[in-house]
Amino acid sequence: MIFRNEKKSGTIATNSLAWLFAVVMVVALALSGNIAYATELADNNVTNQGSLTDYNVDSFGSYEEAVAAAENNTSETGLQDEGTYVSATSQVPTYGSTRTAGAYLREKMVARAETVTFKLNNNGFYSMSESDASIEGKIRALYFEIRDEAFAETGVYNQGAYLMWNWAGTNVMYSYNETGVTYKCSISYLSTAYQEQRIDNEVNRLLNNEFAGWENMSNYERVKMVYAWVTANYEYVEGTSNHSTYSGIIQHKTVCQGYATSIYRLLGEMGLNVRVVSNDSHGWNIVQLGQYWYNMDATWDEGKTESRWLYFLPSDYYFTYLTNHIRGEEYDTEEYHSAHPMASGAYDSADNQDAISVYYRTHIQDVGWQNFKYDGDVGGTTGRAKRLEAIEIKLGDTGEYDLGIQYKTHIQNIGWEKDWVKNGAQSGTSGRALRLEAIKIQLTGADADKFDVYYRVHAQDYGWMGWAKNGAPAGTAAQAKRLEGIQIMVLKKGDTPEGLLGLSYVDYGSESSSTNDKEGLVNYRVHVQDYGWQGFVFDGSVSGTSGKAKRLEGIYISLGDTGYEGGISYTTHIQDIGWPDDLNNPDTWSKDGQLAGTTGQSKRLEGICIKLYGEVEDHYDIYYRVHAQDYGWLDWAKNGQMAGTSGLSKRLEAIQIVMVPKDSQAPGSTARPAVTN
Repeated sequence: MIFRNEKKSGTIATNSLAWLFAVVMVVALALSGNIAYATELADNNVTNQGSLTDYNVDSFGSYEEAVAAAENNTSETGLQDEGTYVSATSQVPTYGSTRTAGAYLREKMVARAETVTFKLNNNGFYSMSESDASIEGKIRALYFEIRDEAFAETGVYNQGAYLMWNWAGTNVMYSYNETGVTYKCSISYLSTAYQEQRIDNEVNRLLNNEFAGWENMSNYERVKMVYAWVTANYEYVEGTSNHSTYSGIIQHKTVCQGYATSIYRLLGEMGLNVRVVSNDSHGWNIVQLGQYWYNMDATWDEGKTESRWLYFLPSDYYFTYLTNHIRGEEYDTEEYHSAHPMASGAYDSADNQDAISVYYRTHIQDVGWQNFKYDGDVGGTTGRAKRLEAIEIKLGDTGEYDLGIQYKTHIQNIGWEKDWVKNGAQSGTSGRALRLEAIKIQLTGADADKFDVYYRVHAQDYGWMGWAKNGAPAGTAAQAKRLEGIQIMVLKKGDTPEGLLGLSYVDYGSESSSTNDKEGLVNYRVHVQDYGWQGFVFDGSVSGTSGKAKRLEGIYISLGDTGYEGGISYTTHIQDIGWPDDLNNPDTWSKDGQLAGTTGQSKRLEGICIKLYGEVEDHYDIYYRVHAQDYGWLDWAKNGQMAGTSGLSKRLEAIQIVMVPKDSQAPGSTARPAVTN
């Protein structure tokens, strides 16, 4: 977010002049309308204090202009609040992180609280031994972290962008000591609690009347219906009193802000993923259809019939560059684009008429059941250390296709569920505090071979893993790692999602007893010092050990059903022997399940090269990385490159191998796969 401007004021007192500064502070705060707060600070001998102002700089030129606009938007006769919440309690809620403080601020802003006071504990955020300027700089930065959390997208569509764009500005008074900082936020909005109630009522009326039957429509049909209603009924009228969603949904006279937030609210209530995007002078929407996002600008299509729409789901190049919809910097970051991948071409309803949507919701630790997500949106959480405990998955309208979906999860203390569950039934547990650790999903029905179901998980300590498909496991095994988030999508056969394909499941060979050398695309097992042969693992799982100082001595590698002719060859660098094969001639290497290395000779493996051959080489790349003595995990090698060490007498301790479609994303850094003397 960049919607911020700050003006710091107030006095920082030294201990020797505390009494004088307290008097000055009381007077200063009293003049700014905060007499009670100033008196409270003086009574508690709090002398470290300051203030700042914060407002939506994309909408207004100054804090004063923002406040004036708030007054204009909320002063219409008969629309005054009835019992707006005001935080005026002597017991100030206290929080230990900016995330939890931001959630509290969000809750009160949704209720249109005019004054919100809370304390943030000083969990190492600043030290009283620092300079006053340094402390206050950190305190102001902490406020903006809290404010940004309050405006974060939550999947509830009277929050997120809706809340942010219906906010005008905030005057913040803060006081601090060694225990923490107390913020008192006096907030101005573009709509009152009473106006929000009228919006809620009108949205419900629209869903049941003008938009009746939306539940049985495709996502594209929902988007088109709402866009048509807004462009036909709204009138662009400039003025600071026309910036709110209320001026759009209720009055139908608004600026671009009202168009975009109305669409955000309406489509959000219909279950779509939608955002508001802007630059310094204009705002519009992006909406997710399938795995990609599309632009639309109802303001610029106002009053036009469908045949004349120019800004409804066009190509991103046309919309961005040819019609000058250049995004503001906060919407043009790598992180934002990664979370909202844009389609390169225009949306073609005919090309997408066979698209199948998949809906899913998760039961989250301390949260309960989340709302349904769909088509690649994130179910669950990331960055909050919350376990997934259960999941429900169902398909949308399958049209003429005979399709269903089934799934099973690996549950803490239970293992893999014995039976598949189907079509919206619960997999996992609720009320038992048991984490999900892995999941398998596959399509059913006579037409299942016409589509692929892709899914990937966010796992504890791993983050986002690669995409699995069609019944392959995603997650971890034998590591007690929780699943935290999941994305799922159904694509036509041959289409692939953005991101890493493979490395979706990490098992440990030390825990495996499998003898199946065909389960994954690439399957492997190693001979470990003192332990002997481990079981087979596949497609990115860890074979070997770490933290036990045990050398790898031998390895078997084979391919499963890749759909192509060919195989895999590999050679190892062995203690006292070196490379036993000709590195420049893979025909001399071990192949397709043959032993590379030694057994019974106590000789360590120090390096490895792996390469595909035949038809499969034209369709896949092979990546592999090793855990080497004193170096830990090195980076990924590819297609015959050396991984490990040579000339350094360092043992290999573990290995991961994964195959990915040709020329697709690497599983990680490839900068340093090997170290040589």
